[in-house]
Amino acid sequence: MKILLVDDNKITAIGLKKIVSTHSPSTTMYSVENGKKALDFLFAIEHKSDLPDLILLDINMPVMSGIEMLEIKKQNDILFKIPTVIHTTSSDNKDFLKCQELGINGYFVKNIDYKIYKENIIMIIDYWLKSFK
Repeated sequence: MKILLVDDNKITAIGLKKIVSTHSPSTTMYSVENGKKALDFLFAIEHKSDLPDLILLDINMPVMSGIEMLEIKKQNDILFKIPTVIHTTSSDNKDFLKCQELGINGYFVKNIDYKIYKENIIMIIDYWLKSFK
């Protein structure tokens, strides 16, 4: 499985990569800091088979937010098919409803308790690993 993490927090990215590499060593993880870089990354991929299998997307980022990225992603027939799970600190119901309207496949609020955070990440990874079998 290939995952694209879109999150401007470098500590979150490092921690998430560690959890994923320990739990699922065969999973490849790419990381970018904002929605614009994510779209640039995705549009640069030449072969559909090289696209990520899952996008983990933060909402509040500089340059281009997760919601702005979702709005563009929704307009592209190929990118729209990539499952996207929101992974954010925002528990605002308006954010959830907007993301849902834009076609997300899940919405997880980052937990400050590392144990719960790790369990949530593992649950997301396991769910999508089983979905791709």
